[in-house]
Amino acid sequence: MSLTSLETITDTLLELMEACMNDILDCKWLAQ
Repeated sequence: MSLTSLETITDTLLELMEACMNDILDCKWLAQ
């Protein structure tokens, strides 16, 4: 695996995690 594809995968994972965290925070906010 090349370094570039590893960087791309890491970036994608970080973006997904951020999106998930935002969704979770929104859900908690709505649940209150």
